[in-house]
Amino acid sequence: MRQDRATGQYSMHRMVHQWVRERPEMSTSHQALWCQVSMTTLAWSIRRPPHGDTADESRARRELLPHIRHVRKCQDDIKKRLEENRKEAKPKILVPESYGRLQAEQDVRFSRVYAETGHLIEARELQERALGFVSMRLGSDHPLAIWLSLFLTKTLWEMTEIEEATQRQRKARQLCVNTWGEDHPLTLDVTDLLGSALYMKGRWDEAMSLHTENLKHLRRLYGEKHEKTLRSVRNLARVHFRWFDYDEAARLYRIAWEGMRETLGETHLETLVSFEDLAMSNLRYEADGNDPLRTESLAQSLRDMVFVHEQRKEVLGEENPYTLLAILHIARLKSAMGQHESAEQMIREGLEVAERNVDEKHMGMTMAKTIHAEILTHLGRFGAAEALFHTLIDKRRYAQLADEDGDHPDRLTALWFFVKCLEKQGKYCEALERSTEFVTALAAIGGQSRGMKHKVLPEMRSRIVRLSEKVAAIEAGASS
Repeated sequence: MRQDRATGQYSMHRMVHQWVRERPEMSTSHQALWCQVSMTTLAWSIRRPPHGDTADESRARRELLPHIRHVRKCQDDIKKRLEENRKEAKPKILVPESYGRLQAEQDVRFSRVYAETGHLIEARELQERALGFVSMRLGSDHPLAIWLSLFLTKTLWEMTEIEEATQRQRKARQLCVNTWGEDHPLTLDVTDLLGSALYMKGRWDEAMSLHTENLKHLRRLYGEKHEKTLRSVRNLARVHFRWFDYDEAARLYRIAWEGMRETLGETHLETLVSFEDLAMSNLRYEADGNDPLRTESLAQSLRDMVFVHEQRKEVLGEENPYTLLAILHIARLKSAMGQHESAEQMIREGLEVAERNVDEKHMGMTMAKTIHAEILTHLGRFGAAEALFHTLIDKRRYAQLADEDGDHPDRLTALWFFVKCLEKQGKYCEALERSTEFVTALAAIGGQSRGMKHKVLPEMRSRIVRLSEKVAAIEAGASS
């Protein structure tokens, strides 16, 4: 065995590995020793965040996943055999299972591999166990405990357990502010994550305020081209985009992408996220479908998203959630260009894969089904579209995302498309009812009734007037 001091990685000759794994005369206790050696070797080959973020290191970590799973399974099997041996021993031997610093370190490092490969349930389990140990030994206000809490909230965010993630982040941020102040690096990290979680919940006012102020501190501390600064720029752009501040959002998206490309490289996963956001911002155009400028912008976005998908498929694999997200965005762009049949097939096939890997109520699944229902409407398959919309507008679906007394933007998106579906079928009464429901829900979005200032409201009110006139005309015709 040897260690590369530059990367912190260990390696073991494959003959030694085979001997350890297959030597038949090895006792259970000897196997337990070598199993722990293997686990320690694997764990210390994985650097704790934020270190080890290069493309090569990320690729090397992902390749460790089958080895980690194998050695953990071996450890479970060995534990069972050791327990059986203790029960048969006379006198009986009672050895309490211990969990200490070594096990916590292994859990943290292994969880990074699980999280980066999309195995979020395993990642969460390991992170919660390590956080519980550190908090008990050092206190929840210790920097390591706060850092572990942030690590866990990133996983919760990926699982769209937004409510729990937000609660943890609020608590962690308050601890950081009380201990180190508003501009400490750890406080800034917590604030950026909290702002992102609030954005996902639809609390856009608070998210905008946090990201705007946080970005000032990050620029002073790290400069304009640092990855953390650029990520904060991208997060701020997302809030602007939700408010339909399209020009400002596009400007910030481009700054984030160009900075990431220069700092991290064109194919780095963070750069690809920024490129994806920039490409999808072109869907804001609602001009005539024959407008040459709109057609070209969508065609360019489609080419960009194909590039993102190819890179993610190569690096992350075909069934990774981010690879599937790229497929969904390609389908959205195709539909916007009138290629509804091709788009519907892509989303249907993508959903079949996603259902094997992602919880049915995951935010990504909800978005995919909403877009699927919209495309089914374009294809005139109204029955299938309506069946989907009825599940998507159920408030219970968004319980883990929205505040108890509020609503969620993704539900409003589903309502918006549902109204269009109903209107296309001439179901004006129900379309009017759902439009009114949309306005009521909009008031609960954004914090402090800020949703009523959203740029979408005038268009929905115009639609309500138009639908009311059609309903009145139908009622008048029926009465005569």
